[in-house]
Amino acid sequence: MKGESVRIPSTVPVALSAILILGTIGYAVADAYDVVPGILTNTPIAVEQKLPQMPPLSPTAELPERAINPDAPLPDQAKLKAATEKLNGHVSAAGGRLAISLIDAHTGEPVYSYHEAVPMTPASTTKLFTAFSAIKELDPKATFTTTTALAGNTLFLKSNGDITMAAGETDPQGVLGHAGLATLAHKTAVALRGKVDFVQLVVDDTAIAGPERNPAWTAQDVDDYAGNVTDIAIQQGRRDPNHAKYFSHTALADAAGVFVKALEAEGVTVRGHFSTGAQTPGATVLAEEQSASFGQLLHYMDKTSDNTLAEHFCRLMANPLGATADFTSPPAQIVKQYAAQGLNMEGVVLNDCSGLDRDNRITPQALTAIIKDVLDQKEPQARMALSAFPVASLDGTLQQRLSNSNTAGMVRAKTGSLPSVRSLAGVLRTSSGRDLIFAVMIDDCEKDKVWGMKQRIDEFLHTVVTG
Repeated sequence: MKGESVRIPSTVPVALSAILILGTIGYAVADAYDVVPGILTNTPIAVEQKLPQMPPLSPTAELPERAINPDAPLPDQAKLKAATEKLNGHVSAAGGRLAISLIDAHTGEPVYSYHEAVPMTPASTTKLFTAFSAIKELDPKATFTTTTALAGNTLFLKSNGDITMAAGETDPQGVLGHAGLATLAHKTAVALRGKVDFVQLVVDDTAIAGPERNPAWTAQDVDDYAGNVTDIAIQQGRRDPNHAKYFSHTALADAAGVFVKALEAEGVTVRGHFSTGAQTPGATVLAEEQSASFGQLLHYMDKTSDNTLAEHFCRLMANPLGATADFTSPPAQIVKQYAAQGLNMEGVVLNDCSGLDRDNRITPQALTAIIKDVLDQKEPQARMALSAFPVASLDGTLQQRLSNSNTAGMVRAKTGSLPSVRSLAGVLRTSSGRDLIFAVMIDDCEKDKVWGMKQRIDEFLHTVVTG
């Protein structure tokens, strides 16, 4: 939702009721965990997140005021079975497979299941593992810092991983583009006055270790859906900042070229082509820019299902996880950590952190288990990632989905899509006020028949909500 504040909970209330007003239409969402599934939390961060505009609701729509009721009746088993049979009929006709896990958000007890232990291709529901681990392993208040420094006539451009920079001016109200190369160039030019007649640019590329691109993506023809894992980039390396697809494979060089032009526009003479290498010890720092916080960037990643940020955060987690700095080791280590906690990870195989790899496998019961694990955490920080997932009919990748008055605002979940895959996993509140955790996974569909599966999943969840 455009202009939505990025909010990080500072406390975990036993029960929280809040009212969100949309134009002249209001609805109340009770939120026991600060995330299930209400969309409000306690402590706002000042930075505004730029997300797609929420579609207007019908003037006649009445969204329900729904209080939490842990003793409310569970959905009717016969209705769930009938809804599953209907959904499975559509999936089977498309040549695919269906698996479902539905558990109570408070007790963790199974409510309904269908092939819940079958490993499925998860697509972007993989990001549940990524986000939950990142919020534990990384400081959500930390930021990326991009600096310029001078040693003789050598000007160093150094960042510890800001791949969300703007080509132009810094946008203090933005998440993407919170730091701008044009602003950094201006500050640098001011600091250079009277010091040197020209500079030669060196980009320090030593902060982010490991390969920039995943070779498995090229082989699986999904290479255009993620940018490089690198030290510095403009808007995750997108060739078109307004398009979710098509990424440059030379993101660092692209950023360096933009920075050179910005310096020249400020009157700085830049000689020769830029090079890469470590910044000279003792170089004099001239200027710096800070990114949005990790918490805000994770919020953006969750809402928009950003593949590049998912892989970037996984690379940042490599060291604290004790993993190799590559695409496959950190996610494998995340799975091992969950297994060590006693969660059932049988059949779970993660080869990346974004879900682009078609050889990833996750069971529905593993997805509901890690969501329950987050809800059971006492630290508010642990819930932060789940609180950022899209809300039905309101924002992110669920903005256009589940817009029925029974489900709008009552489902918070992570979507997953690949050419033969559709999945959805998260939390919901039933019409009676019962909080449930769910995972619905469809894979192996024929590519030309997979398009209607989002709607079919939504129809199933409507039955779950209305019970």
